[in-house]
Amino acid sequence: MLRRLQRRDTLPAFARLYMAGHWDADGTQMAAAIGQAVVRHGGAQPTLRRFPWWAIPLVSPVVPLARALREVRQLWSNPLRLRNTRLLEVLGEEPHTPADAAVEATLTGSGCLPTPLSAPAH
Repeated sequence: MLRRLQRRDTLPAFARLYMAGHWDADGTQMAAAIGQAVVRHGGAQPTLRRFPWWAIPLVSPVVPLARALREVRQLWSNPLRLRNTRLLEVLGEEPHTPADAAVEATLTGSGCLPTPLSAPAH
């Protein structure tokens, strides 16, 4: 973001500079990264299961979240990639945080990882 801001005088006010990011074709890499972060923080290895899409229509009449999930299901069924061509033209490269580090920082910042027990104060 800082590198984009440094070039703001040469870009249109609403320039679209997409990041390609980390590609995970089937979601298993993200699930594995989350599991590894949990284990590194002393938690148990999470059990992974497929999402029960079949149940969503059954509960959607009474669960608003289920109705919303039905509307965006195609995002899980069809691959969607953003092209970073314009970003590369402007910056020359796409800045990257390693995927494992980004996942761990996000989970930590969201309070989702078990906190290690600290030593008692003396």
